[in-house]
Amino acid sequence: MGTLQNELPIVWRHDVENGIYEEARVGRVFNHKRPKRYPRAVVQASEEAHVICAVRLAVELGCRVSARFGGHSWAAWSVRDDAILIDLGNYHHIEFDEDKQIIIISPSTTGKVLADFLSTKSVMFYGGHCPDVGLGGFLLQGGMGWNCKNWGWACEQIAAIDCVTAKGQLVHCDATHHQDLYWAARGAGPGFLGVVTKFYLNVSPSYSNILSSTFIYPVSEYRKVLDWVVKIAPSFDEDTEIVSVACIPAGAPALSGSCILANFLTFKNSDEAARTALKSVPRAPEKQEAVEEVDEREDFNKPTHTDGREPPRSIITYVV
Repeated sequence: MGTLQNELPIVWRHDVENGIYEEARVGRVFNHKRPKRYPRAVVQASEEAHVICAVRLAVELGCRVSARFGGHSWAAWSVRDDAILIDLGNYHHIEFDEDKQIIIISPSTTGKVLADFLSTKSVMFYGGHCPDVGLGGFLLQGGMGWNCKNWGWACEQIAAIDCVTAKGQLVHCDATHHQDLYWAARGAGPGFLGVVTKFYLNVSPSYSNILSSTFIYPVSEYRKVLDWVVKIAPSFDEDTEIVSVACIPAGAPALSGSCILANFLTFKNSDEAARTALKSVPRAPEKQEAVEEVDEREDFNKPTHTDGREPPRSIITYVV
């Protein structure tokens, strides 16, 4: 065990000051949950070899392995009792295979980092709405990303993965090699049977014009709004994402308290096509319009979290 331990940037629960261990254990858990679960040690991996050594160490010790990529698991699934927690937050890898149109990333790569990297290459990846989420957890959970109703879930764009197995072997997995792990990577979530070290992702041509129309109503109108959205969605323009969420809007003086939002975000390659798509939105539920604001187009390669406070937008209509 000594040789493996000496090769690793590792924090043992009982060998360091409690503050150091606590930072390693839960410092990167995004929602500040502090579960009463205590890994035996945390490996702060900065390269693929660290992951391999950490898994082999766990095998030698006879304990479980957990992995943390971006730290955005709401329940902090990476924090498990008596496990070797492999934290990949310091492991950074990103490269683009232009011939194959595949982007190769480490799991802790965030949506913003990936989008910024691809923005100079005229391609995009159907990632998530929140830019600071690591792509590893997002993809393993299936990847409910931009316009997924029409474009499909992000995990469908996984061409291959590199993975460290439970025996500590690094393998490359695709549709013809280690297929069980390849298919499991499309939705297995925190129960995935290994530790992914690289994702190979198919990319698509980017869009030059991205506009949206957003309608916000008092929450008392939620049934009308949801009925409206559900009726529209099945046959609406395939390059337009339709989202309805509850929110407390900022910057809307005519509204206060809980509201229901309907957002139409369209991806096109001309301003005319984008505005035509948005103009085809069927009439909103009848209410007096309070504010209509025209804003700049949104750059998809710098995504904004659509949480009701600052959705990607071009035309915003507040309705009361």
